[in-house]
Amino acid sequence: MTAAEDKNPWLRLARFSEDHEENIQLWNGYQKYLLRPDIDEYQRQMKNPKFACIVDLSDAEIHGIQTEIPKLPKEMTWRDQIFLSAVIAEIKTPLELDGFYFAFRVVIGNSRFKRLLTLQHAQFAAGLGANKCVFKEGLDAKGASFGSFTTFSECRFIGRTSFHGAKFKSASFQRANFEAACTFENAEFAEYALFTDSIFTNSATF
Repeated sequence: MTAAEDKNPWLRLARFSEDHEENIQLWNGYQKYLLRPDIDEYQRQMKNPKFACIVDLSDAEIHGIQTEIPKLPKEMTWRDQIFLSAVIAEIKTPLELDGFYFAFRVVIGNSRFKRLLTLQHAQFAAGLGANKCVFKEGLDAKGASFGSFTTFSECRFIGRTSFHGAKFKSASFQRANFEAACTFENAEFAEYALFTDSIFTNSATF
């Protein structure tokens, strides 16, 4: 992780361990810990089997995370957001978020991902807002579930892009530029999807 990326507490949590399965456990458990005080929203998300199956972190594990990452929020409300790209213009190292559960809306803006971003089977309970981002080596969101309203507006996808089998409620890809092959094969849009002024330079599969 670069020095700039190290300043973002969420990226530090996502890469807390060298073991990806441990990172999934710690990230998801911390999401459950943050959401627990909001009883109504907690109960709503408990209806999602993937949230209900998240193993609660022990007090020691939570304390260890907060000690290691002091700037990581210790409490959040339902309206709060996870800013994955705050204070970062470039994310130079691979970001593997496969299997992560995001209990709060995620925001990624004006950032350049120089390595592959993977979101396979990730769960976005409150949606994702990605705007004016560049994905140099591609984006793999196979089987991801994007709740609520999701945007990839004005994003540039230089590498291959996959939303194969992804699920959306509503989504906007307005003015997005897909420069390599992309697939939305078997993707589901419960309400609508906008591709106004999007450019597909290579093949696109729907």
